[in-house]
Amino acid sequence: MTAFLDLLDQFKPKKNARTHAVELLIDIARRDGISPEAVLEKAGYAELVARPGHPLENFDELTRRLEAIRYPLWSAKKERLNALAASFKAKTGATLTYPDFADGDTVTLSLKVKSVADLADRLATLDREKEMVEKALRELGE
Repeated sequence: MTAFLDLLDQFKPKKNARTHAVELLIDIARRDGISPEAVLEKAGYAELVARPGHPLENFDELTRRLEAIRYPLWSAKKERLNALAASFKAKTGATLTYPDFADGDTVTLSLKVKSVADLADRLATLDREKEMVEKALRELGE
């Protein structure tokens, strides 16, 4: 646990982020029957400590890695949903959001328009790209 405390001293995350990371670390260690240090090694903390960049960005990356270890299925699904949402935004200009932890069976679409003509164009584009919404809904259902 000393390695993790050293990380906290170096990264100086906010209280909620620190608490979340500690919970993940403890959950993984207990589930896998390994030490917290072994979990940190599995997450590649040494690379993050040595990596240039803002310490909080490196801590966020450590937290993402711990989440991927703790919730492997959710992490994979989240990556697929994020890729779909990014592609949808690029093609339509609308934002596609899904519920936290894919808890539910609906997505939310948001768009900004400047005029009625802009709205008509966006709606036509959304209609052409509705298959992407179908993919996101299927992903939520799996």
